[in-house]
Amino acid sequence: MGFLDHSTNNIIIDAVLTDYGRQLLAQNNGQFKIDYFSLADDEIDYSIIQKFGRTVGKEKITKNTPIFEAQTKASSAIKNRMITLPTPTVTKMPQIKLSASTDAAGTGVVSMTRTTAGTYNTLNIEFTQSVGDGVTPNPSGLTDSIFTVFINSRFLKVTGATQLSEEPISRVAAFSVSPGQRSGRFNINIDANSLTDETFNQYGVVSGNASVITTPVTIIGSQTGLRKDFKITISNTSA
Repeated sequence: MGFLDHSTNNIIIDAVLTDYGRQLLAQNNGQFKIDYFSLADDEIDYSIIQKFGRTVGKEKITKNTPIFEAQTKASSAIKNRMITLPTPTVTKMPQIKLSASTDAAGTGVVSMTRTTAGTYNTLNIEFTQSVGDGVTPNPSGLTDSIFTVFINSRFLKVTGATQLSEEPISRVAAFSVSPGQRSGRFNINIDANSLTDETFNQYGVVSGNASVITTPVTIIGSQTGLRKDFKITISNTSA
């Protein structure tokens, strides 16, 4: 859902179904229904508030910010979900960060290696959801127990998770996972799907003596909407 031109002071809402929603509607089995919805403020530049103050900044945002039109691609439709905070005194939001054991170099890139034909190492992705350095406790109501993981199902799958949807063209699949929490840390396991030399030839880039596929992964807290994007590189060492 998005807004169209409202220069005439009339607010026109543009609401569309995503590609996956159209797929469900096309089944025509009477089970298509909208259970809930989310709102987002992806267009808003909050540095304007810091620069001009709350009153003038809000006026500038209202009058000058262009509003995106509705997106039919679910993985691109909402990146910064709006939430209702449990307390108005919250001054800092938690962040989702990859732990050092997962991303030791701090580059946001995690490597998966094809050791022999058809065999890959399982990636144990460890991440934290915390304020600042992780010592400060999360504000009440701002810790997730369920996360949605978006990956390209051509290459990867989430082990021990429930698949929610898959866009038919881009093959971006959404998985719901309840990883459990231990000392503020969460773990999910990502495995490779059945990848062949033809897959690497089509989607990979030659690097040294290997063909490498780079694919994005997104983790979103289902309650807070907090988001972490990173990349996984899959190396075909037998190429």
